[in-house]
Amino acid sequence: MKKLPDNRQQVEYSYVFNTPEFPLAVKIEENAGNITSHLHDNFSELVIIQKGKAIHHVGKRKYQLTAGDIFVIGENQMHSYSDTENFCYCNVLIDFKTLKLPLGDLPTRVGYQTLFVIDSQDTALNRFRNRFRLNQEQLDITYKMIKNIESKINGRHFEAIANFMLLMGFLCDCCGNELKSTDIIPFRLGNIAAKMEKHCERNFPVAEMCRQSCMSRATLFRYFGSYYGVSPIEYLIRLRINKSMQLLRNTTLSCGVIAQECGFKDASYFAMHFKKLNGITPREYRKRKQL
Repeated sequence: MKKLPDNRQQVEYSYVFNTPEFPLAVKIEENAGNITSHLHDNFSELVIIQKGKAIHHVGKRKYQLTAGDIFVIGENQMHSYSDTENFCYCNVLIDFKTLKLPLGDLPTRVGYQTLFVIDSQDTALNRFRNRFRLNQEQLDITYKMIKNIESKINGRHFEAIANFMLLMGFLCDCCGNELKSTDIIPFRLGNIAAKMEKHCERNFPVAEMCRQSCMSRATLFRYFGSYYGVSPIEYLIRLRINKSMQLLRNTTLSCGVIAQECGFKDASYFAMHFKKLNGITPREYRKRKQL
């Protein structure tokens, strides 16, 4: 681990992953002591607390951890543990950018938006007050799934990735099912984002989003921007552009038809947003991808 100023440490990429081309690792800690402040070098950490308790410090905030707590620490985030008592936890460490998992319909699930998108953002307002917890049955299943991943890490990468994807799906369902009975802000916004992911071509009037989230326009935009880094309108446009890029690569549909398929009112409006995000027109993008 690399030493940083103020007695902090950086957990380096090569320290965590034996093979840089396979950035997936499992770490299970039994009776862990206090862990000094550190950050992750361009990888994320899924943490499941098995038993015991500790104080978790993230930035200038802190909160109590107990068995069943689950959260994601995003890349390059600083955190530490103190006041540990019989503290046992499981870590699954992963570089999502390098591994490039086929997420499929996972982003359309509220649990994914809440756990893997919103929870991993250190800037999210009231982040830790709004976290969810696993019950004992879910915790036992999760531990078995993590041990299964661990057994495949060395030499059976295909199965390790497959089992990690099953774990993600299971946790997203657990999170989504629990949060349905709550009224916390991450669930309300994750629900909106999940619907956009599933049907980005549809209209999502701001007034309707405000009604669904029980927020004013100003509050909706403030919280959504805190969690997602952009406004809900910008988020929707990016989803539409991403869908259009797939159609431009994989079909011969005209730009006008693609604009309609993706929810844009006309080809000119579509081309304007496409160039704004990608620096080239849709036709130029298609031409380059066909070379």
